[in-house]
Amino acid sequence: MASSYSFSSSLNRSSKKSTVNDPKTCDCGFLARILTSTTPKNLGRHFMVCNELFVLNGKCKYWKWLDVEPVQMPLMEVMEEMKVELVALKTEVEKVKEDIE
Repeated sequence: MASSYSFSSSLNRSSKKSTVNDPKTCDCGFLARILTSTTPKNLGRHFMVCNELFVLNGKCKYWKWLDVEPVQMPLMEVMEEMKVELVALKTEVEKVKEDIE
């Protein structure tokens, strides 16, 4: 996966081993960390990674979205489009003001 993600969580080194069959554990058996994506494309989506990911230099590649596709994602896209449109309208208003003066 070529995309980069920002993580809004602190590293918790006090992870405990658990059974690999536990859905909250990574492939190496450690409790998985739940993080939140802060990228514009996946803003607010939760995902799990190995709690030891940074400590073990990435030996465990466990990574999983906790949701399939969040309902609010289309709304986020609409909001981004509206922001762009708002900036364009503000620019147009300023030009009209200059023409009037």
